[in-house]
Amino acid sequence: MVKSSSQVSAPCIACAKPAAAHGEHHAVEKGDGSTGAKGMGGSKLDHEHERVILCRPCHHDIHEGDLSLKRDGAFYVLKRGDVVWQRAINEKAVVPASGTLLTGREQTRLRDTLRSADDASLCALWAATDKTAAQVIYARSLVAAEFRQRYQSFGDNWYARVGEILRDTEGVSVAVGSIYNFAAVGLAIADLEDPLLAIEAMGTTILAAAGKAALNGASLDDVLNDANDRLDAGERRTAIAKSLVGGDAPKAPKCNDSGVCKCRYCGDEWEAE
Repeated sequence: MVKSSSQVSAPCIACAKPAAAHGEHHAVEKGDGSTGAKGMGGSKLDHEHERVILCRPCHHDIHEGDLSLKRDGAFYVLKRGDVVWQRAINEKAVVPASGTLLTGREQTRLRDTLRSADDASLCALWAATDKTAAQVIYARSLVAAEFRQRYQSFGDNWYARVGEILRDTEGVSVAVGSIYNFAAVGLAIADLEDPLLAIEAMGTTILAAAGKAALNGASLDDVLNDANDRLDAGERRTAIAKSLVGGDAPKAPKCNDSGVCKCRYCGDEWEAE
């Protein structure tokens, strides 16, 4: 039986915040074995979203038409504005409790595996730092890219939301800029035949720049080929990365005339030293 609204503490499928105890969206099993929507006054599930956990604001957004949810095979498809993303209907833990990385043949399937992983598994994989640097970068980059896919409806604050999820789930503080850059690396390596070799050969600075260039509309294949040729010619990595992203790249935080600095990622402000 699905827990009643007073018992539910699972995260919202749309934003990962704890679900509010209001009950309208929870499927409950009745005495005759059938299911009904508690609080809706009906004898069956009238809406697809009544089968999932939603926080009160996201539940409200569905009824207001600002958020939509439907089934597509093994996934729920959610849409907010122009942003569309998926969550597996039966999300599961795919990472050992110790947080160790998937290895061998499983590693080659990591990207697809993450699509059905729960948030706790993504956080555990992010925190797995007991393997080689390339493996950690590979895993964290794909995790960050998957987080971006799930929470990009937050707009430019998606990486701040992911930072909150990591902190609340794993107790680790991660710079939002790192999340942003890892997601860009994940985009750059997602379809490479040997992503670990690319990480070792090109480094995260170039790969992050390549991913950002692709987000700005550049051809990822062209960008990576250009970077590789310039590396072979002996050009410095930082110079290559800077030219790849061009003028549309996020700028480093700078202090304005009032002496206040502002983070380009989360908007936090602090006094300049």
